[in-house]
Amino acid sequence: MRVARKDLRIVIMAATEYDAKRANGDFGFVTEGRSMVVTAVQDRFQRSPFLPLRKVTCSVHDGVLVLRGRVPTYYLKQLAQTIGTSTDGVQQVINDLRVDFPEGG
Repeated sequence: MRVARKDLRIVIMAATEYDAKRANGDFGFVTEGRSMVVTAVQDRFQRSPFLPLRKVTCSVHDGVLVLRGRVPTYYLKQLAQTIGTSTDGVQQVINDLRVDFPEGG
């Protein structure tokens, strides 16, 4: 899977617009039992045009975000980390994502 830099910019721009709306109170969150940081990261993954990111799980403790799951490329692993790092409240990312290349590719 070859992805252009333009695609990365689109994802980051969409995530940035989402954060701006969130800061202005345009989104309502239900966060019972979930950290606001986890909710923000998961919402950004859900809005990604890259479907494998929608299955990434995360947890946070004292500003340290831990990403878990499987993605098909190292690009998506790095993109997940970039999204996590650029989220308010995240000071460090531990990227435990596994790269499982698709068969035959």
